[in-house]
Amino acid sequence: EPALFKKPVIVGSNMSNFTEVMQQLTEAKGIVQLAGIDNESELIQAITELLEDQDKQLTLGESAYNVVLQNKGASDRSLAHLNKLIS
Repeated sequence: EPALFKKPVIVGSNMSNFTEVMQQLTEAKGIVQLAGIDNESELIQAITELLEDQDKQLTLGESAYNVVLQNKGASDRSLAHLNKLIS
């Protein structure tokens, strides 16, 4: 949801249920992923860096939003494909 509003996205280390979109966001440099060693201090550091660097906020948000746009309509395409298989 933050990406939809061009806001920076910060996630934890375990994103195994979202591998495809994580790969897309990572390649687009549109996400900050915590390593998971010390989530609390990592999160504080990531938020502090973003609060102090407006350019980074804008870049992350814009990059994440572009990934959202690239995936727009994916559900409709999947449904259309499933309907062909079922019919």
